[in-house]
Amino acid sequence: MSQADFHTGSLLDVPPFATHELAPSPQQQRALAMAGTPAERQAFALAVRIDVEGFKLASRFMEHLLERARRTRCPGGLWLLGDGGSGKTFALTSFSLRHPHTTQGVNQTCEVLRLAFESRPSESDIWLGILLQLGQNPDALLRLKNRELKSLALLAMQQAGVRMILFDEAQHLWISSSASGGKRSRDRLGGQLGDLLKRLYDETGVAFVFAGTPGLHAYIDQDTQANTRWPAVRHLEEFQCDERFLGVLEVLDIALPMEQPASLSEPELSKQIFVSTRGNFRRLKAFLAQAVFIAANAGAKSIERKHLRQSHFEMYCEERTPYGFYSPN
Repeated sequence: MSQADFHTGSLLDVPPFATHELAPSPQQQRALAMAGTPAERQAFALAVRIDVEGFKLASRFMEHLLERARRTRCPGGLWLLGDGGSGKTFALTSFSLRHPHTTQGVNQTCEVLRLAFESRPSESDIWLGILLQLGQNPDALLRLKNRELKSLALLAMQQAGVRMILFDEAQHLWISSSASGGKRSRDRLGGQLGDLLKRLYDETGVAFVFAGTPGLHAYIDQDTQANTRWPAVRHLEEFQCDERFLGVLEVLDIALPMEQPASLSEPELSKQIFVSTRGNFRRLKAFLAQAVFIAANAGAKSIERKHLRQSHFEMYCEERTPYGFYSPN
């Protein structure tokens, strides 16, 4: 059975160039959460980091990638692929929190820059995303042309010491209708926007990490310009109801901010939790975090089956749950 240390961190983005003091240990943060409100306990449960196998491997690779970027140009990159809820965004969030923006006097440092786009961005969206993350005044960027935004972005990255860019929801950067038609388009992953990212990598020499959906793999295989620049590919898989899943439940049982453990990895209960969450990491965290809120709000010292039953109902609107029939009375 796998063993893992748990770590914590806020799910919120770090403000540009925030000054960070020495953070409390995971155990200290858990103790603070247990002394807080049920909602604060729930927030802690949502944010707690579990070093499961795929997450741990990807994190270790990104650390080596950052170290390589500090001493050489164009160090390579990583494609972190998985379905929704498999932990991609959580991996990027945890990594960026370990390498926060800092300010010392007038010197500002941002080794790790994180960007995310909800839909297919334009060229100006790329430059503006970089500049805003680096603390630039948005009013000063109005009406600037792309070439001016690019020059400012490259200068800002150099001054801040950027060594790595994390691109979340990367499928929006690469998969588009413009990349699916015509011979030249088939030879170019992501079309013109993909070309822009390749040039950005060549010009800045920093490491790139792309987190996106599994469909990206087929595009990566088709474009040697992309897969030779960023050759590493890692898939984050959903859990199966096996020893690995039991190991995660064991660690969560220790990490959750409750006074007593709930024996989550007990054979029957673990199978029921798997049915509730379907092996999806995001669902597992949300389901148990809601159960923590329900239990803490009731003054319980541990998560009980009735709390899991209510959490299942509140997530799925199903009265027949794996833990028995839910009734509010």
